[in-house]
Amino acid sequence: MKIKDIKTAVVNTGDLPYMPKGTPVGRDYNWVIVRVITDEGIDGYGETYYDPEAEAQIQGNKPRLIGEDPTNLNKINALTGTQALWQSRWRSGVEIACWDILGKSLDAPLYKLFGGKYRDKIRIYADSGGHLGWGVGSPDPKEFQRRAKQVLAKGFTAIKFDIDPPEHWSWAFNRSVSEEELKRFVKQVQAVRDTIGDEMPLAIDCHWKYSVDDVIKIGRRFEQFNLWWLEDPVPHGNIDALLTVKNSIKTPVSVGETMTNRYEFRPLIEKQATSMIGPDSRHTGGLLEFKAICDMADLYFMPCAPHNMTTPIGCLATAHVCAAMKNFVGLEFHFQDVPWWDDMSKSPHPVIDRGFITVPEKPGIGVELNKQVIEKHITRGKDFFS
Repeated sequence: MKIKDIKTAVVNTGDLPYMPKGTPVGRDYNWVIVRVITDEGIDGYGETYYDPEAEAQIQGNKPRLIGEDPTNLNKINALTGTQALWQSRWRSGVEIACWDILGKSLDAPLYKLFGGKYRDKIRIYADSGGHLGWGVGSPDPKEFQRRAKQVLAKGFTAIKFDIDPPEHWSWAFNRSVSEEELKRFVKQVQAVRDTIGDEMPLAIDCHWKYSVDDVIKIGRRFEQFNLWWLEDPVPHGNIDALLTVKNSIKTPVSVGETMTNRYEFRPLIEKQATSMIGPDSRHTGGLLEFKAICDMADLYFMPCAPHNMTTPIGCLATAHVCAAMKNFVGLEFHFQDVPWWDDMSKSPHPVIDRGFITVPEKPGIGVELNKQVIEKHITRGKDFFS
């Protein structure tokens, strides 16, 4: 089997509800999906981050991949560059599509190619945003409560909110937190916890905004809420600072969504500077490196809750690996506000049903794409399915 062609398409969500105007967060979101076409009539589908450079890299490197066997994953990865972030992003789309081809060629679901599954269902946690965007749109605790009720009504059994006050986008570049903000954060989280109860897992995302001392203040104020984890508490690049935070609060800390490979994760894991990791298979260059990172964390009995902002293609591809991962605890989902997200798949059942994904048994990723729905939202790459 040989690769005959590789195509990409940009799929746009359109205007997302609840996104306040005048904020730095975009009112829509782009996905980049990848199609690898073979000379034996088997096509594979993958996904990467929206990044014009990633799209250009796929097209620019296509000549070195055409003619190669897509089931030789190790060689495909070697041919698609180093582990740098900008290369990992474009590699992921191609690599995931090649896994899809491998599974289809063997008539086997992906999880079997990763050693079989520990679990039949994958728990999804609903990333529900914060008052800067992604579903809340207001600092009023009642709005956080409204959003939590919305998530409960959809059947999710785990949830995450952001604390991203607009001040930190406009003037507070010093990473500080005022007492006023701290009190507001506590009221917001209290409103969520009062709504969902004491037992439902609740995570809070800081998005790398805060200094060590200030995020320790936040973490200690939040200890009363028994959080699942506090995510990305300090800026990138200083493991010792992260370790100080982790050792100073009782709430578990999670990081890793922008990290690209096991070499980058290694010092973080070996120093145990985090309680858990949240890698993203689109950042790691695909599923092979993603699984290696999670297995490395398991050496330190460190849980894994992967970052995930994808279509059903990337979501189900990652879910297969999560099924085969001993230390998996939850997979992220961002797009509960996109009414046609499920419609991208032809499955008669929702991809995410009452907060869980049932691991597909069909060959490859196991998703049959609804081309008509996807084509309505393609903004670049109109010939993707032709």
